[in-house]
Amino acid sequence: MLGARPRRSWRRRSRSTLTTRARALQLRFNLALYFVSLALVGAAVWFALRFADRQVEPLTDLVAAARKVGAGNFSLRVSGRTGADEIGLLNRAFNRMTAQIEAQTSDLVSANRQLDQRRVFMETLLESTSAGIISVDPEGRIKLMNSTAQEVLLGETQNVVAGMPLEDVAPQISAMDKARLTSGVINHSKDGDLLTLAVKIAETGDGHVITFEDITRQLLDQRQAAWSDVARRIAHEIKNPLTPIQLATERLKRRYRKQIDADGELFDDLTNTIIRQVGDLRKMVDEFS
Repeated sequence: MLGARPRRSWRRRSRSTLTTRARALQLRFNLALYFVSLALVGAAVWFALRFADRQVEPLTDLVAAARKVGAGNFSLRVSGRTGADEIGLLNRAFNRMTAQIEAQTSDLVSANRQLDQRRVFMETLLESTSAGIISVDPEGRIKLMNSTAQEVLLGETQNVVAGMPLEDVAPQISAMDKARLTSGVINHSKDGDLLTLAVKIAETGDGHVITFEDITRQLLDQRQAAWSDVARRIAHEIKNPLTPIQLATERLKRRYRKQIDADGELFDDLTNTIIRQVGDLRKMVDEFS
């Protein structure tokens, strides 16, 4: 009985020691498993993030490219994946879009350049032409007036403000416009001189375009030409009988001078006067012919 008690006590101690060791081994195993699991989870997260970055990187590049295109760089092209997947399809669509935007922008820039050139050409043409040009809206307010029209109608010291009524600037032209006349001739007083203006009115979609020319000098030239023609005709009619008169006088002098005994000198003076006056008349007529 006394020998059995020590053995039982030893067995209990051995069992307790084994339990303690088993628990320590289990704790170590659990800790090792925890750290291994933690390492595996960390590695999985790292690989997942790397994979996500590789998947998101083309979209990030595409967003950056879209910002550059929005800033005005229409020649930018995406050089990433162009395969059959969604990212490749998106890249190809983006490149097509930027190509179309670049082509349309180039066309718009070219069209704007042509519009600017035409505008400069029209402004130069309006300012260099000798005719006066006025553009009015349907209510008769002035939209545009070139320098020639301004000089003729208002003088060099006054400026036309857009929106002024045409009636205040040129009443006669305004009356023609209201009467729906397409052409006519009016008289305009400028600095004490009476000018004759040939006016033409053309209807446009948003008003009328009025052109006029100062034909005062032309009319004067025509009148002078007409009077010159009349003078030439009169000179011709006067010149025709001068030669027969001179010839007749010279014949009278040669034929009858010897027969006149009395007043011979008077006869010579009279015939010489006729011949001299005929010569003076001929010189005067030649100046008009």
